[in-house]
Amino acid sequence: MVRRWCRTFSDGRQQVEDIPRAGRTRTATTDANVGKVDDMIRANWRITIDEVAEELGISHERAQNIIHDILRYRKVSARWVPRQLTSTHQEQRMAVSLEHLVRYHEDGNDFLFRILTGNETWVHHFTPESKAASMEWKHSSSPVRKKFKTTPSAGKVLLTVFWDAQGVLLLDFLEVSSLIFNHYFLIIIKEMLTPQT
Repeated sequence: MVRRWCRTFSDGRQQVEDIPRAGRTRTATTDANVGKVDDMIRANWRITIDEVAEELGISHERAQNIIHDILRYRKVSARWVPRQLTSTHQEQRMAVSLEHLVRYHEDGNDFLFRILTGNETWVHHFTPESKAASMEWKHSSSPVRKKFKTTPSAGKVLLTVFWDAQGVLLLDFLEVSSLIFNHYFLIIIKEMLTPQT
C-alpha cells in the first residue's frame, strides 16, 4: 500500500484526496432515503429493519446502516417500573430483616432450616406482550420511555407455593370461582403438615 502511494506521488500526483472513480452510484444511503427512514421511525417507533427495507426497496444491510450508523438510533426496551413502597412498608421490611439477622447469628443454619414460607401468584391463560416484543427505536437524544406492567384480565388461576430451605413443599392451583382465602389456606396448611402415608 505504501509502495503504491510512493509510486503515484513520484509519478507527479499532488492530491491526497481520493480521485472520483467510475462505478455504481449510491442509491440506498441518499439524503432522501435517510429522511424517509427518519420519518418512518418517528411515525412508528416499533417498525422493524425489514419493514423499512421493504418500504424503500433497499437491502436489509443498507436499512440497518441508515438506522444505526447515520441516524444513530438504537433499539431499546421500555424500563420496567417496580411498585413503589411507602416509607411504612420500607420500615416494616427493615425491622423484619434485622430480626431475622439477629436470629441467624444466634442459631446459625438451624434457623434457616426452620423457615417455611409461601406465596401466591396469578397464572394467566395467555402470555401478555413480552419486553422484547415491545422494543422501540430510540434516537440518542430521545427520552427513555417507561412501560407499566399490565395485568391481563383473561382467565386465570391462583398458584400457591410453599417451600423451605430444602425446596418446594407444595404447589396448589385454585380456580377463581372458589376463592375463600382464610378457609382455603387453612386446608392447604393442614394438608401440608399432615404426614403422607
